[in-house]
Order: sequence, then structure tokens, then C-alpha cells
Amino acid sequence: MKRASDQVVSGLKELQDEILYNLDNPNKTHKRLGHDRIILVRFLDLMVEAGQYDVSPLEIDLHDLDVFSERDASGIIEFTTLVFGGFLARKQASPRAKKLFRALQEETPKNVELYDLRSLCLQQHFRVTFKRKKDAEERRKAELRKTIKTVDVVRLALEQQDNAKEAGPDYYPSSYRSTAHGEGFMSWLKVQTPDTWHVATECGFNGSLEDLSWVISNPNCDRATAATLYKYTLACRNPHQSKAGGPEMFEVIGRNWNSGFYKNSKFAWDLDLWILDYRAEYDATDFSDGQADWMIDPEELVAQEGSTPDSPFYSHDWRVYFKSQAAADVFYDADPENAALKAWLELCSRSVGLHNE
Repeated sequence: MKRASDQVVSGLKELQDEILYNLDNPNKTHKRLGHDRIILVRFLDLMVEAGQYDVSPLEIDLHDLDVFSERDASGIIEFTTLVFGGFLARKQASPRAKKLFRALQEETPKNVELYDLRSLCLQQHFRVTFKRKKDAEERRKAELRKTIKTVDVVRLALEQQDNAKEAGPDYYPSSYRSTAHGEGFMSWLKVQTPDTWHVATECGFNGSLEDLSWVISNPNCDRATAATLYKYTLACRNPHQSKAGGPEMFEVIGRNWNSGFYKNSKFAWDLDLWILDYRAEYDATDFSDGQADWMIDPEELVAQEGSTPDSPFYSHDWRVYFKSQAAADVFYDADPENAALKAWLELCSRSVGLHNE
């Protein structure tokens, strides 16, 4: 594969820098981009998209094209040469490259403003850069998780999700949206087992404070359920709650916990990296005035081994699913009019994966 000249390399680098600068600092003068440069940007974008290469079209380095196939790498150099190369270099370009270049010329608008290049290359640019950042963040989290105890709760949920997918679309997943208020949900939930209370808590069933208070004030509430709600409500604390005349939900849970109210400890839980932030807050708290008597010792909130809830449902990623088609059938046999299920679904503000209506 023929090397690109210094003129071609510097031309592409200048073009990429110009576009990247404009994307970060929108050009108020609305500088326009020459037609040939627009075509080159489109071509680079097409190459990345076609091969789903792990490189942004705005970061391609002509000195190092090893990530591309030989054919694509040759095409990138030829197209860049057609835009930035000298007269003789452009004449020597392959007939195939010239033909494709002319085809793109005919279908590409002229004088595109730099600010409008989003439609030309940003999709692939952000796909690549987002994945890069996401991978780096996952590596960072993996290192942090080595410093705390973890329980494989997520893996079990994913296994259940995979099993549900294999069983077919009749109950995984479907969506149900309604403006109804979920009348009857709490009366149904109250006659369910603590196992289903836990699943409902994990999936965020959008209960009112009164509904949630019923769960955490029940002596049969599992410690995993209380810990999960403690995390959710503390992470979403409301500074105006105390002004309304009542304690925050996490304060009620914390005082119940510290008094030994929650006797049952059946289910596994893992509050994940939240525990690190909470531990830092706990260590920085002044307990001398008695105002933080609700705070739970972080050592009691580290991940705990246990069972998964014995419920026809399980939750994952804020959605609810049946564990199996058999579980769905049993549930519907006991509730042929689907009243309880509809109550749950109608109360959820998010799409949830349950049995199709």
C-alpha cells in the first residue's frame, strides 16, 4: 500500500482538527466547508460505518491505518489524496476511486456549514468515542469493585432474562402504558408475600410515600428490601421533606434498622458502588448532636449473600418480567381477569416487560 505524502497527511489532520474544534466551539461565523472536503468527510464516515471500526472518522491517522482492511485503508488514502494531493498524485488515483468520488460529488450538497457537519460524521464519531469512554468507565468501576464485597445478583437477573427471551414474546417483553392510577395495586400487594414486595421495590413500582411506608413498616419486610429502599430514597433525598413536617423515608428505614426492627434476612442484595459514596458520607458525619441517628453503619450495608425472591416475577433494569411461561400461566389462572397485573402495570410510569395484553 502506497504511503500518503506529508501534504496529504497534514491536509487531513487540519480538516479533522477544524471540524473537532467547531463541534466543541460552534463557529459563530458559520464558516463553510469546500465541496471536496465534505465528500472526504462523508467517505471517512462511510468507511467507519461499513466496517464498524473502533476509530472515529475524525481521528483517522494516515500514518497508522492498521485498524482498517487493506482495501479500506487504500481507499482512505486515495480519497484524501484526491482532496489534498498535488496534480500528479490526483491523476494517478485509481479509476475506482475517481468513479466513487464523482458519485459522491453528485449526491453531496455543496457549501455545508461546519456547524452542520453533525449529519455527516457525528453519528460514527460519537458511537466510537462513547464506547471508548464507556469501556474506560467500566474498567474504572471494575477496579473499584475489587475494594468492596460484591454479590452476583446482576448475573442471576441476566440469566433469568435470557431464559425469558428463549421462551418467546408471549411474556417477554411487552409494554403497557396507561394514564390510570393503578387503583387496587396496594390492596393486591398487601396480600402477596415479602418475596413479591421485594421485587416490586426493586423495579420501582412508583408507589406513593404511604405505599412505601407500609412496606418498610411491616415486620416481615426483609432487610434486603429495606436496604434497597434506603439506597434509593437516600440517593434521591428531598431537602424540603423535613419542612413538610415528616421524616424522610431513609430516616424511617434507618431508625427501624438500627433498632433491630427488620428480623428477616432472606434475600441477597448488592448496593454496588453506591456503598463507597455512602461510606464517605458516613465517615464525614458528626454524630454528636444526635441528628444523624438514622444513619446505618456502612459495614451492615455491604453486599449480602442470600436467595432470590420466590415470586413469579423478577426485576431487572427497572423492568418487571415473569420468570417463565409456567409462572405466567399460574399467575393468570389465579387472576383470570388480570386485575392485579393491570394494577401493577398501570402504576408503572416506565415500560415494563410482562405478559402481552
